[in-house]
Amino acid sequence: MWNFSLRRQTAARAPANEDDLAEKLAELTEANKQLQAQLEEQRRKQILLEESEAKLSDHARAASDWMWMQDENLRFNYFSDEFALANGNTTSEFLGKTRWEMGEVDPSNEEKWRAHRACLEARKAFRDFRFSCRTQDGRVQHYKSSGVPYFDRAGKFLGYRGTGNCETDEVLAQQKARQLEQSYREIYENAAVGIFRATPEGKFLQANPALFKLFNFPDEEEFLEAVNTAPDNLFPEPVLRIAVKREIDKKGVLDGFETKLRDKTHAKSVWVSITASKILDEKGDVKYFEGMVQDVSKHKSAEAELKRRERELTQAQRIGRSGHWRWYIKEGVIERSEEMCRLLGISTENTLSSKEDGDGFIHPEDRAAFQARQRHAIDQGIAYKSEHRVLMPDGAVRFHSCEGHPERNSAGDIVSIFGINRDVTEKKEAENALRESERQLNEAQRLGHIGHWRFCAGRRMTQWSHELWRIFGLEPQERELTLDEVFSKMHPQDRKAMQDQSRNAWAQQQHFMQEYRIIRPDESIRYVKVEGHPELDNNGDLIAYFGVTQDVTEQTEADAALKESNARNQAIVEALDRANVGLSIANIERGIIDVNSAVLKIAGLTRKDQMIGLKLTDLNQYSKTDFAALRRENYDAIEKEGSWVGEFDWQRPDGEVRSLSVRSAPFIGDSIVHLIADVTEQKRRERREAELEEGLKQSQKMEALGQMAGGIAHEINNLLHPIINFTKLTLNKTTDAQLNHYLSRALECSRKAADIVNDVLTFAHKGSGERTAVNLAELTARTMRFAQDITPPDIRLTLETNEDNVPAEVNETEFIQVVLNLVQNANDAMGGAGEVKLKLDCVTLAPGETERLEIEQGHYARITISDRGQGIPDDIMDHIFEPFFTTKEVGRGTGLGLAVVYGIVKGWKGAISVNSEKDVGSCFEVYVPIVREAAAAPESKGV
Repeated sequence: MWNFSLRRQTAARAPANEDDLAEKLAELTEANKQLQAQLEEQRRKQILLEESEAKLSDHARAASDWMWMQDENLRFNYFSDEFALANGNTTSEFLGKTRWEMGEVDPSNEEKWRAHRACLEARKAFRDFRFSCRTQDGRVQHYKSSGVPYFDRAGKFLGYRGTGNCETDEVLAQQKARQLEQSYREIYENAAVGIFRATPEGKFLQANPALFKLFNFPDEEEFLEAVNTAPDNLFPEPVLRIAVKREIDKKGVLDGFETKLRDKTHAKSVWVSITASKILDEKGDVKYFEGMVQDVSKHKSAEAELKRRERELTQAQRIGRSGHWRWYIKEGVIERSEEMCRLLGISTENTLSSKEDGDGFIHPEDRAAFQARQRHAIDQGIAYKSEHRVLMPDGAVRFHSCEGHPERNSAGDIVSIFGINRDVTEKKEAENALRESERQLNEAQRLGHIGHWRFCAGRRMTQWSHELWRIFGLEPQERELTLDEVFSKMHPQDRKAMQDQSRNAWAQQQHFMQEYRIIRPDESIRYVKVEGHPELDNNGDLIAYFGVTQDVTEQTEADAALKESNARNQAIVEALDRANVGLSIANIERGIIDVNSAVLKIAGLTRKDQMIGLKLTDLNQYSKTDFAALRRENYDAIEKEGSWVGEFDWQRPDGEVRSLSVRSAPFIGDSIVHLIADVTEQKRRERREAELEEGLKQSQKMEALGQMAGGIAHEINNLLHPIINFTKLTLNKTTDAQLNHYLSRALECSRKAADIVNDVLTFAHKGSGERTAVNLAELTARTMRFAQDITPPDIRLTLETNEDNVPAEVNETEFIQVVLNLVQNANDAMGGAGEVKLKLDCVTLAPGETERLEIEQGHYARITISDRGQGIPDDIMDHIFEPFFTTKEVGRGTGLGLAVVYGIVKGWKGAISVNSEKDVGSCFEVYVPIVREAAAAPESKGV
């Protein structure tokens, strides 16, 4: 271009010097080269600039969504194309606006906007300034912007350039996350179930309020401290914690795992269901476990309640004698409950059987009809009922009431029948009894002159029972009567009043009672008492009146004599008081209604109010008698037999126990009259007479045995004397050692036989020695020394006494024999090893004790011999003092030891008693009369 211009200029000039032209041309050529170099440099710089701008633009686009520019007034004058693409808006919508105008806010009211504007006015760069604005279509957009100021070469401020990002999705996501976090926090804080986080090692990291409150902890911190410090604070048994860990190790999760945990107090256990899962980190390792804990105590209680109800259902079926069953029609199988098996008399394990076998229990005469009902029920899809007889395995016949209901599947087809059987044998028998009862009711009405009636309010008609017709002197008729007919049979003087009273009661729907006179066809006048009760429907409207009418003519006539009877009764009560016979009137509900003075005297009380209102069961404070059982016995006997006779003990307030005899019978209304007599002394006399009679029998028996034993002993004694004497003579004359040995043994046995004869004679009182006054304390001590010599070495014999002088009249030999016999018995009872205790003391016996021992009142010396042996069995206790009675093996006893002791002690006018307990020991007590007025007892002769 430049060369073209030069040629035109050269051509237009005038001709010049050739040298000047060449010089000029060279200059121009050089200038052209320089210009070309400059253009090339500018072109290179332009390319570098464009490349730099492209790089900058790429970096800006990579770091942001779009680029923008603002002029010196901070108004947008440029947006890159990406702005419209990112926001779905036209650029022109925001060109010419400031950023705060885009944000639609008042900068003066927003701290961040004031700070941002101050930054812009200070011409400072800014980064990541976030703001929001609303587009023309109403959407709210969220932006992030960064910018720097730019100036011309002179330093004049030209505006801002920068980048922008749309953060709407991120902001909305953050808002959503915050909302979710808030929702989770609200759920976490307010959840009804416990929520927790725990490490894989089982350490709790978090616990929501529901969790720590479930275990009665006040806050999360205390809960975490308690369970992390000592896991047993939560687990009542270590095995439960091991079970939880084993479940996690096995499955990696807990899915409804149920276990029992305990609360802070350790006094309460809580059943919980734990559900937990693993939360993994970026590497796939377990970060922590997160889960829920739900209180299932109520569920567990419900399960226990369900099991209890199942048991109760089984028990109810057993009590109600009803069982259920299900017949699977297609399979032909019957499934029975255990009680159904019992109703059929078969084992409770036979809960399944075929239909054919099941029908086999039905009585052959009832089977076809029963099967026809079942087929009809299946064909029609309806329930059925049946009553039939059942043949039990033992041949007995029972009556069953059966009810069956078809069951359908989801397609509506009948697949089974569920049914219930009830044993109604007793019901059938009761129905028969009811018919008999109705017959008896009619008979009772006839005998009691009571008839019933029913007045139908709708039809204004009255139905009468047969006896009611007879009360009115008419033959029973099967028809209803109008009110006019009923009223016409009343006495004219009573009719108007009865009509008004009846109609008023009907209008008020009230229960009523009336008494009036009727005139029979034979013109006789009778007195009747009528009582009626309304029958109402569900709406409270009157349906009918049901009532009874009783002929009370005799009762009315008897009322005239009532005053005389009352006076007579009062006289009877006064006579009972004088005869000390108690009279008590009681009521089942109200207890004791009245008592006479004799009752208070017998009971040891002073006022009637101490007994009025008391029921039988309230009298336990006065006696050990079971008055609840006595009450049942009393009322049952009165109900069945019309009266009751019984006896019981009564303890007076002063502690004295009296024996009372009671006769009970029905009294007026539902009351009962009791006649009470104090039979304490009578009982004592009877007991004393029985004891005397028994003692007499025993004495007679012992006397007879003694006479027989004495006669036999004398005869044997007469035979033993020559045997002993001849043996002695022969023994003295022989020198044969063998014969000498035999004769010595014969002499020893003869002497032992003689000792037995002496025992028999002593028992028979044939050989009793003379009694003298002795000091039993000194005699007992000497007897103990003698007894010690014959006591085995392993038996320890001790004597306990505080008495120095105990005067008594006994035979010393007999006394020694008594003590030695009793000591020997004690030795035998203990098997030759142990301790036998003797004790001597003085006692004054109470009247009751003397009656028991059958001795006179007074002062006695008591010698007690006790051991710790095997004891005496109860079944032989009454025989131990009988002669020839022994429990020892043959050859070890004659059975006369205790019989002799008994006879000797009785001869002293004393007594002997024994207390014994099996495997504990025995204690014999010998009572010897003390001679208080005698002179000091002389020294006893030596033994």
